[in-house]
Amino acid sequence: MPRVSAPVYSLNGGEIGEEALSRLDLERMQFASALSSNILPRVVGSMTLRPGLEHIADIDLGDVRLLEYRKLTLAYVGGSGTLANGAAHWLIFERTGDAGEVTLTGTQTLSNKTLTSPIINGTLNAQGAIVAINTSASVGAAPTLELYRDAVITGNTGIIRFPGKNAAGTKVNYGDIVASIMNNGVGVESSVLDFRTYWAGAYAVKFTIGSGFWMNGAAGGDPGTGKINATELQQNGVPVATAIATSQGVAKAWVNFNGTGTVAINDSFNVSSITDNGVGNYTVNFATALANANYAAVGMASGNLRDVNYSGGTKTTTALGIVVGESNVGGVDTAYVGIIVMGD
Repeated sequence: MPRVSAPVYSLNGGEIGEEALSRLDLERMQFASALSSNILPRVVGSMTLRPGLEHIADIDLGDVRLLEYRKLTLAYVGGSGTLANGAAHWLIFERTGDAGEVTLTGTQTLSNKTLTSPIINGTLNAQGAIVAINTSASVGAAPTLELYRDAVITGNTGIIRFPGKNAAGTKVNYGDIVASIMNNGVGVESSVLDFRTYWAGAYAVKFTIGSGFWMNGAAGGDPGTGKINATELQQNGVPVATAIATSQGVAKAWVNFNGTGTVAINDSFNVSSITDNGVGNYTVNFATALANANYAAVGMASGNLRDVNYSGGTKTTTALGIVVGESNVGGVDTAYVGIIVMGD
């Protein structure tokens, strides 16, 4: 029997594999082809050549980073059966060996991240320090350590602590810098900064900066802007008052007294009393003895042409004799007599 090729009116069956070519009993096979290269079938049955490609433009995507694929297991926790609205259900993302901690190795950059109760261990640099670096040259762009207490309160708002171990290996807090809000009223905000240390087994505030500066134990507290309040100021280990008293350029004693009637001191420094020895004759008694008797004294008195002179008698480290008088008259009791003594 001669082979007859029947006309094909439709080729929209698409391309089939070699294993299906023997299934001539399938009606669909009459409209399929073993190979359709660059040909697209149409729904109505005919076929057409595939359109060509046209270059439109190059697209620069920059650096492309390939992310590692990780498989996550979703586990249902909270009961069995059908999930109901309002029930407590959780999706837990768990990685084997994850203890909830993240270890950063090498150089890491954290931008706008929140660290909750972080603990930094190990050597941070060669000196064991945390280093904050800002490469900006802008004014006011210096590295900043900010301790922010996000609450409307008064009292301690931030502490920088310096703990260490004692000889027994016990952790001891050796010092604190404590900032405290004293007044949080709008427009009148005020604060103090305490410096606290551990000394001879006792932990206490040593000095405070507020409007002024004051030492712990000084009566009166804050002395005000530009002032210092302390129980004693020293210069090279010597109390300032003592240093002033022993300075060559400072008067070692002075007095202003009324020499008429009962002698009375109006004001003085390092003078305990005035002895009335007679008309116009007095002895100035020092409260604290001078270093030696090689001092100098000058004086002045009220009245017409009255002089104040050394009496020629007492001149010791504890007393100085003086006379007040007028020429051709002699000694005169005077309402105002002033003496200044300079020496070691």
